[in-house]
Amino acid sequence: RKEIRDIIAYMSIVENPNDRVRFERIVNEPKRGIGDATLSLLQDITQDLHLSPLEVMRNADQYPVLSKKMNALKKFAVMWDELIEAERELPLEKFLDVVLEKTGYRAALEQMGEEGTFRLENVEELKSSILTYQNEAEEPSLGGFLEEISLYTDVDKYEPEQDVVMLMTVHSAKGLEFQNVFLVGMEQGVFPGNRSLDSREDLEEERRLAYVALTRAKKKLTLTTAASRMLFGMTMRNLPSQFLTEIDRQLIEQEASQRQSRRGISADKLESVQSISLQRQMASAKPQKYKAEPKEFHVGERVRHATFGDGTVLAITKMANDAMLEVGFDQVGTKRLMASHPKIKKLL
Repeated sequence: RKEIRDIIAYMSIVENPNDRVRFERIVNEPKRGIGDATLSLLQDITQDLHLSPLEVMRNADQYPVLSKKMNALKKFAVMWDELIEAERELPLEKFLDVVLEKTGYRAALEQMGEEGTFRLENVEELKSSILTYQNEAEEPSLGGFLEEISLYTDVDKYEPEQDVVMLMTVHSAKGLEFQNVFLVGMEQGVFPGNRSLDSREDLEEERRLAYVALTRAKKKLTLTTAASRMLFGMTMRNLPSQFLTEIDRQLIEQEASQRQSRRGISADKLESVQSISLQRQMASAKPQKYKAEPKEFHVGERVRHATFGDGTVLAITKMANDAMLEVGFDQVGTKRLMASHPKIKKLL
């Protein structure tokens, strides 16, 4: 129900200020005068500067393009900070009450008459779920509750009779079976995750989870690996997952893309997969030289950014095949940007 998803979204952005999807859902719910145009500008800034929406809204007065909605944005940021503080100090069921009051959501529902009363009852029933979770969890937390709720909602969306592709986590697929299952990202550092590779106990947990995933398929199971993928801002070339070596080779029919074939990945090669953490890959990776392209910048050059205006390049830090620019903008102060970003250009 909409009201439940809205409240869960509020809780989620308290747990994770970088959750842009849920932030967009409730930033103007109930109405706060933060429209699509303002939200679009806010998104541009958060993406360009790699900041959370909360950080940008707290300092809305530093961005001229947000000046017209500065008060509304700052007011929302204050409310957000108050919710973060309340979550630290209160039990979850009390925190829910604070969310309803501070956000104005309860007042908005009360103004809707009979329909609002019904919706408010649904929201209040959420408290029952919170209390049940707190009684059953060893160490109850907001993050734990949201994780449990997400598993419920994923499974609730599943309708076996629909002719659609169902996207879900491995955890939420427990107890379900499908004619065809696709498991993507069967690579070292992805599945098993890089954090588990240095701990035998964590690796065993990943193996049990992989078993759950593999056994969801009734007819056909497709496992995929990528020749390369972007992880933590770096292009990584991960080895196939070590779990693939634990599957009976007679059960596998392997197909390789042209790119994988060039890398020499074959069924025989899978036998040599070792546990290599992402950190070790990054440490052993050969540094790539910064490519001098037409858009290469130099310290002292004047540049123009579509959002921040004109500025001067103060420093350049080479990063793989790109560079981080430190630019002193005339209106908004010093910002850090990637040289390859399309919104920044040299002033001729």
